[in-house]
Amino acid sequence: TGGGGGGTARNLRRAQREAGAALLAFTHAPREAAPARTPARRAAAKLPRPVAKMRFLRAHYHLLCPVASGEARASVGWEDCRAARLSTSEEVQCPICLVAPAAAPQVASCGHILCLPCALRLHAAAVDEGRVCKCPVCADALLVSELRTVLLLSVREVRAGGVATFRRLPLPAPRRRGGPAPPKVYADVSSVPALVCGTVSEVRCFASALDAPLSQLRAAEAALVLSTPATLPATLPATPPATPPATPPATPPAT
Repeated sequence: TGGGGGGTARNLRRAQREAGAALLAFTHAPREAAPARTPARRAAAKLPRPVAKMRFLRAHYHLLCPVASGEARASVGWEDCRAARLSTSEEVQCPICLVAPAAAPQVASCGHILCLPCALRLHAAAVDEGRVCKCPVCADALLVSELRTVLLLSVREVRAGGVATFRRLPLPAPRRRGGPAPPKVYADVSSVPALVCGTVSEVRCFASALDAPLSQLRAAEAALVLSTPATLPATLPATPPATPPATPPATPPAT
């Protein structure tokens, strides 16, 4: 029995050694490699406000400028623009009087469209109150000198399942010394085609751009006169003099 007891003890010590060796050799499960840290994106540089406004205007409007004298313009600013065209499938509503389409529409330097009478009344009210006139949509400064006539071109809205017609427009030849192509020159605003390549065109005469706004103003004025109630005559008839009360006849004295 002694030999059997010794063998049991040896087996127990061997099991303890193996257990100890197993504990000493214990390692945690390998950690997953952390993903490579990507460098943080730099915030996009904020464009100056005038540059951002011109980008918005050139993206939505076709600007019409007078022919540049001498060398061509390096860039086109809002002060160089004399009129603009907007292709839209919806009626443009004035944000002040809520009339659609707007009468004699004018586009401000912020890109919003107002009626000419509404814009003038808004500016006059601001001047009378001694405050800065602001756009009723975006609260940007609104100056009468920065209003431009906008010509609205009605286009058909293309919907899913409809048929759309595309036309290829030839690109203008670039300058010899590089840089963007010069804008095409047209004799009159009415001669500018509906589809043009580019966002800026030069026009020699802007007389036809005022025909539509003037006719709209005349129509609005005529409608206002017809809807105004009749006023009192300039001179009222003279009031007849009041007649004095009749005096009773005198009673003869009794005899």
